[in-house]
Amino acid sequence: ENVAIHSYSPDSKYIAMGKDSIVKIWNVESGEEVRTIKGHGDIVMSAFFSRDGKSLLTSSRDGNVMLWNLEDTKQNQSLTNYSMGFSQNSFSPDKKHIALYSTSEKAVMEYDIQTGKPVRKLFSVDIQTTASYSQDGKFIVTSPSLAQAGNCPDTMARVWNANGELISTLQGHNKAITSSSFSPDGKYVVTSSYDTTACVWSITGKLIHKLKGHKDCVSSASFSPDGKRIVTSSMDNTAIIWDAKTGRQMQVLKGHTEPLSSAVFSPDDRYIATSSIDNDLIIWDAVSGKKNKILRNLKGYLFSVAFSPDSRYVVATSTENHIVVVFDVESGEQIIELKCMYPTSAAFTPDGKQIAAISLYPMISRMGKYSYIRFWRFYQPQELIDRFRSVVGNYSFTPYEEIKYYLK
Repeated sequence: ENVAIHSYSPDSKYIAMGKDSIVKIWNVESGEEVRTIKGHGDIVMSAFFSRDGKSLLTSSRDGNVMLWNLEDTKQNQSLTNYSMGFSQNSFSPDKKHIALYSTSEKAVMEYDIQTGKPVRKLFSVDIQTTASYSQDGKFIVTSPSLAQAGNCPDTMARVWNANGELISTLQGHNKAITSSSFSPDGKYVVTSSYDTTACVWSITGKLIHKLKGHKDCVSSASFSPDGKRIVTSSMDNTAIIWDAKTGRQMQVLKGHTEPLSSAVFSPDDRYIATSSIDNDLIIWDAVSGKKNKILRNLKGYLFSVAFSPDSRYVVATSTENHIVVVFDVESGEQIIELKCMYPTSAAFTPDGKQIAAISLYPMISRMGKYSYIRFWRFYQPQELIDRFRSVVGNYSFTPYEEIKYYLK
């Protein structure tokens, strides 16, 4: 059977993995299983730790969402007939609430994590919807879930305050929305759409800018970490950097030959990484819009791309070549190639000390089709040098030795 999901705890010490109807929690450092959670009647599709790491929220094809108290591994609450579409941003920053779409109520509901009781109904809608909190927890933005977007009749996003009151309806797209997210200060929202545009809104619902420039569906839109710029990716093979204040098009990022799946700023705001089905990963200068590096070492579709927390590295996967590769962003050099059968995704842990990759192994046997997760300990150069010196003493490294990277 397949490992369907995985999620890190906020401190990166534990990972939750779903297999069939069971969720297991493992210690990342030791690789030991520390808890087994049973209660669902069908395959577990999603699992997320609460912001304090004390609870785990799981959803299943059985139509139930369950909240577990990890301190005693007892099921705390069972919320039935809820959508499987939620993320860590669905937890409120104060760690008290979770926003979920209810398939039975046909509404987005906010629940108290401790009691399991509904706090409020945010709004009613006939399609599955995702909800995300602003970083300060004062607002929530809701829009149709990506799974529904292709044939979705609802072309609006909505902003709610912490009291569950509708602040504004973001109405301006004429086709389904593909993403919605807050600016870092929580004052603005950017949405992307199949209508080839992205829109910047005040949280009061005023359309600040309609970003026109793409010729096909805009697949993603997000603010830079400083909130001054926006990057959009599109199925027209380009990404565009916009001035968030004026809506002016700053740079068109041309280099891919096939549709883009995503574009993301690095945490330090210096770079943008774009991924595409053309097999290339491009690192761009986030200010000038010039190509910094084109990473062509991967063959086959790029299923995932992610920056390390310090923005120095990028990890990507290629299922065709059965590899996970790590690149140095500054030099563009491939520093590590890890063998991994059919890797579908890879990412750095939040502390940047490990890399995890999910492998979908298609071999058919008595056990059927199955997946597994592999971990590698990621040592940066100085850390490895310090560890070596602690063993052998004051060794004199050559410049070549000092730039080596190590994964165990």
